[in-house]
Amino acid sequence: MSRIGFYMCECGPNIKDGLHMESVLESAASMPGVVVSKPFGLLCSAQGKQFLIDEITSNELTHLVVGGCSPRQHESTFMDVCEQSGLNPYLFQMVNLREHCSWIIEDHEAATEKAIRAVRSAIARVNHHEALRKKEIELCTDVLIVGGGIAGMEAALTLADGQRTIYLVEKDAFLGGSVRKIESIFGYDQSGTALIESRVNSLESTSDIRTYKGSQVTEILGFLGNYIATINICDENREEVVEVGAVILATGFFPQHSPDTGENSRSRVFTTFEIAEMISPAGPTKGKITWNDGESPKSLAIMHCIGRSEAGYCSGVCCRANIQLSLSLREHMPDLSITHFHSGLCLPGQSAEDMHRNALESGIEFIYAEEPDIDTSKNQISIQWTDETGKAVQKNFDVIAQSPAMVPARNSGAFAESLNVDIDDSGFIQEAHEKLEPTATSVEGIFTAGCAQGPMTIGESIMQARAAAGRILSVLVPGRKLEPELRVANIVEELCIGCQQCMTVCAYGAISYNELKTVCEVNEVLCRGCGNCTAACPSGANRQRHFKSIQIYPELCEALR
Repeated sequence: MSRIGFYMCECGPNIKDGLHMESVLESAASMPGVVVSKPFGLLCSAQGKQFLIDEITSNELTHLVVGGCSPRQHESTFMDVCEQSGLNPYLFQMVNLREHCSWIIEDHEAATEKAIRAVRSAIARVNHHEALRKKEIELCTDVLIVGGGIAGMEAALTLADGQRTIYLVEKDAFLGGSVRKIESIFGYDQSGTALIESRVNSLESTSDIRTYKGSQVTEILGFLGNYIATINICDENREEVVEVGAVILATGFFPQHSPDTGENSRSRVFTTFEIAEMISPAGPTKGKITWNDGESPKSLAIMHCIGRSEAGYCSGVCCRANIQLSLSLREHMPDLSITHFHSGLCLPGQSAEDMHRNALESGIEFIYAEEPDIDTSKNQISIQWTDETGKAVQKNFDVIAQSPAMVPARNSGAFAESLNVDIDDSGFIQEAHEKLEPTATSVEGIFTAGCAQGPMTIGESIMQARAAAGRILSVLVPGRKLEPELRVANIVEELCIGCQQCMTVCAYGAISYNELKTVCEVNEVLCRGCGNCTAACPSGANRQRHFKSIQIYPELCEALR
């Protein structure tokens, strides 16, 4: 005989002031099998959790229903409470009365009526729940990092705790990505070259980190805690297979291709990245900007937002980088005339505003021009634009520096898609949740860091790399075993017709076809319990634990009563 307990959280004023709690509690108490129906101020608090533990024990409850906030926020909280009290956590059901009722329905009577239906549905459902038993599997704590830029290196150094091996794979022959070429960095006193060198030295002195330069990851198979990756070491013409528990995609960005300005301008039109590399002592020109076989320019135009319309977004960091570049140029070449052409500056934060003010005070000019015309056919580059008064203005420059949009690194989107990792409309890797999981991806165990997720500053890339590493350190703990999801799909072989429709809708690669048995099979460790395959199965062979028809049918009956 079931002994069901229903407990309703007031959630401060959020639920209590939005509907009639007494009516909901009375309706729940009238349901078959319900032996207790009580309210509490804040069930997710320490006092509330202890209250539930005491109630489950003293009333000898066999099933628990909690009415409160979103299950996404606190379902795991109350499942832990069930475990602590000796009740199987899958004999529990949570009802969202805050987001679904009190917050969205102004009329208290209507909110109460919906709440009653939701609670009765949950009670009718929970009576048919089955006790699912936890499973444990061994996990590997090693980590693979794809990309040896600043984010990849920072993640590797953060993960190197002496208890795991980190495999850092970089396709180029050197580490550091774009940062290593930059002389002056916004927010940092040291140059990009020095920043990278300090981290390379740390990497080389850390035995836990294995670095593969001039190499590529060609395949990654598996799941959180148990991935197998194939690394193609190009210089040695061989492959190496490694076992890891998690993957960080730190593939960085690539400058948007600048438009061709004509054959006559090849030696006078550069990108801001090329100019930044020139003024670096380690750059190709040893810290000097030259054109026309070594001549130093007297005037420079920095063109903002090149390729922005094609990219479809503002990179958000270029304006700060361009101003920092112009200040660095002012130090190297005090007599150089510098002019910025922009269609609106993006300068978030006080430090960026202060830098802009310093640039103005140093004589650097900023001109608002939405679509300036550039003529490179003559000895000097001519730029024409319309000022705020509508007057046409023209000015000549020796050299132009184009600031391109930051776009996803080549082939990074295709590589992410091959792993079933979601990418956004711009081709960058999509985070699992902007607030709750900003470094995770749609695939459990695969994380992202730095500009692989979108344009960001060097400081932001470093912070995100540390966050991704911290997330992995909290999951892949040496000695801990992995507990896979239990609410997963399973296939009744006798009913499976082998159509493989379930395989086409599985986003996690959890279903395979057994050619010997001519049926499909579910890898329960890979399955995330999304339900796509169960809905797509034409024969009814595909079932999902915890979402069986015998559980859903009574729930719908009460909701529609």
